[in-house]
Amino acid sequence: MGRIRAILMHRVMKKTFQSSIRDRSYVIPLALGALLVIVLLIMGAAQIRISELQVPVRYTSFGITNFYREQWFYQLTFLFFGLLVYVMHTLVGLKLFEKKGHDFAVAFQWLTVGLLLMTVITVAAIFQVADLV
Repeated sequence: MGRIRAILMHRVMKKTFQSSIRDRSYVIPLALGALLVIVLLIMGAAQIRISELQVPVRYTSFGITNFYREQWFYQLTFLFFGLLVYVMHTLVGLKLFEKKGHDFAVAFQWLTVGLLLMTVITVAAIFQVADLV
C-alpha cells in the first residue's frame, strides 16, 4: 500500500513540477532565489578561510567582550541555512502550487526571495565583522 502511494505521489509532484516550470511568473522568483544562493555560496568561498584560529562571528556593544569568536566552520552554517531555505521553500512552493493555486505559490516564492536577500545581506555583514579583526 505504501509503495503505491509513493508512486502516485511521485507522479503528482512530477506533473505539478512540469506545469509550474511552464509558468513564467512562477519561474522568475525561483531563478532569482537560485541566483541569490549562488551569490551566497560565492561569498562564502571567497571569505571563509580554513585555519586553527577562531574567527569573529558576532558583534555586540553589550557585555564585556564585543566580538564573539568561533571556529571557521561556524561560518558554513550561514551558507547551509541559505541553501536549506531555498530547497525547502521550493518544495513547499510546489506543494502550494498544487493545492492552493498559482497566485498563492507565486507570492510564497517572492517571500522566499525576500528572505534570501536578507540572508545575503546578513551574511555579508558577518563576513565584514570577520574581516575587521
